[in-house]
Amino acid sequence: MALTSRNAGQKIFAQLLITVIFYSLICIIFEAVEVLDEILDNASVVLLISILNIINYLPEISLPLMLMVSALKFSKNLVSTAPSTSNR
Repeated sequence: MALTSRNAGQKIFAQLLITVIFYSLICIIFEAVEVLDEILDNASVVLLISILNIINYLPEISLPLMLMVSALKFSKNLVSTAPSTSNR
């Protein structure tokens, strides 16, 4: 299947949508930690905030990784569809 501008636009939209979902989840988790701050003890809150700090990097990492994976898939498809140059 040839890569058209519509397909490329759909792939970029999907990748950006996943990134937005990651950011939204992080905001929801942060708000949950703020609400649970009054219920939980300090050690649990510190643990949740530490985990949240690590998860915070997922959106920043996911978009470049998805772009690299799609570029690798494209280059593999390009190599597999290229005519062989061996002489028979």
